[in-house]
Amino acid sequence: MRGKVPLSLDEAKASIALSAIAGGMHEIGDDLPALGADPERLALVQNQHLIDMIKLGRASKPLDLMSYLPEDDQPSIFLGRGE
Repeated sequence: MRGKVPLSLDEAKASIALSAIAGGMHEIGDDLPALGADPERLALVQNQHLIDMIKLGRASKPLDLMSYLPEDDQPSIFLGRGE
C-alpha cells in the first residue's frame, strides 16, 4: 500500500491511458488545489483525446494481441469504436 505517496508522472500517464482504453471511469487522485501548479499533471486530465475515449464508455480492442513487440510486454495497438 502506497499511502499518501503520489504516483510518479509516468505512473499517472499509464493509469489514465489504461482507464481510457479500458472504457472505465476517469479518476484522478491528485491534490486538486495543487494540480494547477504542475502543468504536466494538469495536461493529463485535460487531454481531449483521452476524455473523448472515456466518454464513449467502451473498451478498446487490442489489434496486435499476438503480434506485439517483445519489448512492449503487452499489446500496444488498440481500436476504439465510436457510436
